[in-house]
Amino acid sequence: MRLQTNCKDCNKKISFYTWKTDRIEFSMEKGKTIELICKSCGLKEKYHLNNLKAIPSKISLIVGLGIFLIGTPLIIYLTWNLIFESLNIYLISSLIGIIGIPLTVYTIIEKNEIMKVKNFNDFKIND
Repeated sequence: MRLQTNCKDCNKKISFYTWKTDRIEFSMEKGKTIELICKSCGLKEKYHLNNLKAIPSKISLIVGLGIFLIGTPLIIYLTWNLIFESLNIYLISSLIGIIGIPLTVYTIIEKNEIMKVKNFNDFKIND
């Protein structure tokens, strides 16, 4: 998940990645304030966790999309002969169901990322 805030001096976006899924877990490791350095103006300042906003990580969505775009044609290629040479309707329907696996993986990754962002942004730390 990617966290971002705005620089207190130049108002440019400061962002960084974390594996923590919510503010409580993040505050237990880093504390209620975190020191960040702006890449634009070089200001080193402390920011409260409530000033951080989670945004969906494009890395996880790219991985999920890659699995979908590579996995689907690969499964179709590997099962093409079995699907069209078989006369058993149960085998054909199970093989077509297997084709949906990459789509399911992509959907799970995307929903997981959306839930992590929602959990982080909805809960605020009290001082």
